[in-house]
Amino acid sequence: MVQKLRKQQMVSWATFDLICRLTNSQPGDILEYIPDDEVK
Repeated sequence: MVQKLRKQQMVSWATFDLICRLTNSQPGDILEYIPDDEVK
């Protein structure tokens, strides 16, 4: 699951739930929104 995040691949909400539970964090602590036009 962490490898998918490192490779910027899609992960499920269940995966985010598990990560947040294991690290005692919130999704905003892990994710950053970057619009598609800024990626290029």
